[in-house]
Amino acid sequence: MRSQVDKDMIEQLIGSVRELIDHGSIEEASAGIREAAKLSTEASVPFLYSLFADKPYPLCQAALEGLTCIGKPAFTFLKNIYSTSNDNQKYWIIRTMLKGSREEIEFLAALARKENENICAFLATQLVNVREPRLSVPIILSLFKKSSWLVKKNCAQSLTEIGRPVVPYLKKLFGLKNRDLKFWVIRVLAEILKDDLYPFLEKMLAESPGAMGYYALIGLDKIDSPRSCKLLVDTLGSSRWMLRAEALEILRRKGKTVLPYLKKSFNTSNPEQRYLIIRLIGEISGNKALPFLKEILSRHSIELRYSAVSALGRIPT
Repeated sequence: MRSQVDKDMIEQLIGSVRELIDHGSIEEASAGIREAAKLSTEASVPFLYSLFADKPYPLCQAALEGLTCIGKPAFTFLKNIYSTSNDNQKYWIIRTMLKGSREEIEFLAALARKENENICAFLATQLVNVREPRLSVPIILSLFKKSSWLVKKNCAQSLTEIGRPVVPYLKKLFGLKNRDLKFWVIRVLAEILKDDLYPFLEKMLAESPGAMGYYALIGLDKIDSPRSCKLLVDTLGSSRWMLRAEALEILRRKGKTVLPYLKKSFNTSNPEQRYLIIRLIGEISGNKALPFLKEILSRHSIELRYSAVSALGRIPT
């Protein structure tokens, strides 16, 4: 008898909510949805799910809260209907699953292996909301296997937001041969650890001047500290053009903050490094570099005068 009363109440509430939606009373309809969910009955699940189909955000959010309140019957329904849902419904199903237990997170892990780029990019942004990194981080890392740059960017942002709990996972991955993955691992580690990662990057650059040195520079790009800036300036004198070119681009992006380090290294005996330092000072300082460049033209060697002329040519008129 009680179940029939509950069912009748649900049907009445749903009828009232439908009328409110038809009349555009979104706030009142959202309140009605939450009242229906309080009865914690499966009878309201199909209706709540139907609101995920391109309805206004407040209604979808209320439906999410309602389905979460109902719990396991709602999660089971959503899993069964997921494959026939449109993308908007899938977005909301994913957000709802994130409120569930380990079983629901495992369902999301399965999605990560087979869903399209848009869904995976969205999933990467949402997994940051899982309370236990031990559940979310492996899924995020699995998404790096996708070819989409957007998916990888979103994964990196989520890992960075989770912070230091992801560091042990990332360090385990660094021994892999996948160069693309190494790029993202170093980038995220540098974002999280900042200058604490410097000794590791310095050693990498010194011992592996090739491709691994390039990854070290990717990490240094994310660290704003005196010693990282100095190491970037020193790398302008590298014997490898790839490292010189990357260091040049990073220093250029950092802008005026690196000028003191460039000027301190001006008297280096490395001609390639000196040329790039003069060039960068001119590019970064613009017209303010004119006294410095004129002084080089009047007092220094032919080689340095050539560098100064080259730098002058790069200053916008």
